[in-house]
Amino acid sequence: MNSILQKAIPQETQVVKHDAFDRATFENMKEQAQALTEVQEMGAHELKTFPPLMQDIFNSLYKYDPKVRNPAEIKSSHRFNHSLVNKSQETEQYRHLRQYTKLDEVNSALATVTIANKLAETIKTELRKEAEEANQLADMEQKCQAACDTASSLADIADKARGTDQAQAMMDKAKKAKKQADKATQQLQQAQDQADQNLAGSQQKIRQAVRQAEQDALQEVQETSELMEAWGSGSGQLQQLSPEIRLELAQKLSQKSKLKKLAKMLGRFRRMAIHAQKTKIIHGKDEVHDLETGSDLERVIPSELAGLRNPILKKDFMRKFTEGQLLQYQLRGKENVGKGPIICCVDSSGSMNGDRELWAKATALALLEIAQMQKRSFALIFFGSDTEPLEIIEIHKGEQNVLEKVIRIAEYWLGGGTDFQQPLDAAIQLIERQEFKKADILLATDGHCGIDEDWHKEFMERKARKEARIHTVLVNMRHSNETVDSFSDQVSTIADLTIDSAVEICQGV
Repeated sequence: MNSILQKAIPQETQVVKHDAFDRATFENMKEQAQALTEVQEMGAHELKTFPPLMQDIFNSLYKYDPKVRNPAEIKSSHRFNHSLVNKSQETEQYRHLRQYTKLDEVNSALATVTIANKLAETIKTELRKEAEEANQLADMEQKCQAACDTASSLADIADKARGTDQAQAMMDKAKKAKKQADKATQQLQQAQDQADQNLAGSQQKIRQAVRQAEQDALQEVQETSELMEAWGSGSGQLQQLSPEIRLELAQKLSQKSKLKKLAKMLGRFRRMAIHAQKTKIIHGKDEVHDLETGSDLERVIPSELAGLRNPILKKDFMRKFTEGQLLQYQLRGKENVGKGPIICCVDSSGSMNGDRELWAKATALALLEIAQMQKRSFALIFFGSDTEPLEIIEIHKGEQNVLEKVIRIAEYWLGGGTDFQQPLDAAIQLIERQEFKKADILLATDGHCGIDEDWHKEFMERKARKEARIHTVLVNMRHSNETVDSFSDQVSTIADLTIDSAVEICQGV
């Protein structure tokens, strides 16, 4: 009896075919991403079948070749899920989204959160009736299953009671339970048929809902991917990280507006600064820069060469050639330039908070990218007042997977006062090590402070012995001051916090 009843009620709850690995991947992402758990709990209040729907959304995005089950295999209460998933795979947005999510558990998890959030909101409004019908079917399935289980148990008991005084009574109970189970199954089938008809009329609403949800997910994944790339130091660095670390970074970017703003700024700073470093101009023979006089026939301008065709002008041409007075192109060339280690001292006082902080960090991280590209060691020293400890972050020449340190740089904030002596002493101590020998020191600050005369004298002696050069950048300021002038080899005042000003700083290091 039980097998017959099981056939009458489809038992499959997942729309997308999957295996234990797919389930484990999704569960692992839920453990790492609180947002997945939160949206699942929120959606389940409106739609009882929301948890398996989220697994289906993830599977349809993540799996290499997701396959959707036939609706006849799906439990009545999950047919609504089937419509949502089936329609979602028909959209143009889905095809674009799959370019980011296929076999990428992090992007799949991020997209699942966005789509699930959007659908949870839509289920409360435009798709409320369909959700309520699915919930009613879930209740009916539960009652039907309970009736079937009772009928099956009583039938087994009646079989065992044969030949006893209770046999007939147990047989009557079993028959009665069977009728109740059949009635519940029939009612469920009727409700399912009605729900299928109603869903058929809701396909346009469902299509619009999933299309908009996927569009939002596509924008979110594209933006997050671009922002995450800004934190990778070197080509393909992000792909070398574990999914857990990538997901943690993605969540930080989505939750912290400062990191998101810094990432956008950093991406532009890096591209421009790296291009400027790669194409520093020196005297060479690559492209026309200006006009000059000389006797290099390969560079003589066409109007001078035209004189060779005229007997009178030809003599003048020969005179100019002999005297080196022919007009010719002045050429310039390009070469990659590599220097020593880079040490950045970044002011983390309260007055730097906001755009000044972001600009200074973006410039420092652009210099880190240059250092990594040119196999140069890099160190960043965050400083505040003389009573506050320094934060020193070292990234050694050729070091790989530096994302954790990059995030430390991005997130660190002190908000105290200003003291130059501590960070400059720390910078010289680094230079005394072989790895940072002859390093360029960049000091970024928006203020000034007093310095001790004895300290200044001793510091300048140490600086000279180590052949250290200090470039001080006064952030968002128009004038220098005596303090920084006294220990700096170069002082730049940055009135406008722009990409161009950052590139100019990077070119000088």
